[in-house]
Amino acid sequence: MVNISKACFDALFSPTREMTARASISPASGSVISLAAADFKQGGIRLSEATSTSGSFDLGAAVISKLTLTLNNSDGRFNGVNFIGGQVSSIQIGVTLPNNATEWIPLGMFDIDSVKYSGTAAEIVAYDYLSRADKALPAVSCPVTLGNLVRTVCTHCGVIWSGQSFLNDDYQVEKLPDHATCRDVISYAAALAGCYARMSRDGKLSL
Repeated sequence: MVNISKACFDALFSPTREMTARASISPASGSVISLAAADFKQGGIRLSEATSTSGSFDLGAAVISKLTLTLNNSDGRFNGVNFIGGQVSSIQIGVTLPNNATEWIPLGMFDIDSVKYSGTAAEIVAYDYLSRADKALPAVSCPVTLGNLVRTVCTHCGVIWSGQSFLNDDYQVEKLPDHATCRDVISYAAALAGCYARMSRDGKLSL
């Protein structure tokens, strides 16, 4: 859940709402790129996120969010930028309030997977940090509490854990499943907690 003010909520549902955007991209090499609203094509920010797979209700789902950015590359300034392997370290939507102040709403943090150039556009596809958990489990000695297992998995994957306690985090895991990935284990933990796993808008894993 994203916390916003009542003024921002009201402005979002106003028929005359005014919105803007800004982002910071850290390429795989080179300097950080700061983006303002004019750097995006119209409709150039698309975020796909879910708490279950499409058409079903999955207890313990750990669904990776996908961010697609379409940048204005009419002057070719993004040609040759080594985006792949970099990060969208910050992206925010700004909502103009009645007092003309801007309230910024974070969308998350993402690893860049691909970039495609077409005409005057550069389209970047990135996935949130939960995608880092699609790797084999590290060596873990059992028995281990569910909470410690999740923290170990996060450290192994380079995912920041929110630090929260969760239902059944003291459950003793006697044996790890064969051939499971780190994301599988996060999903199992979320199922035992009766919830789902997700990356927060500040880039931390929570259940």
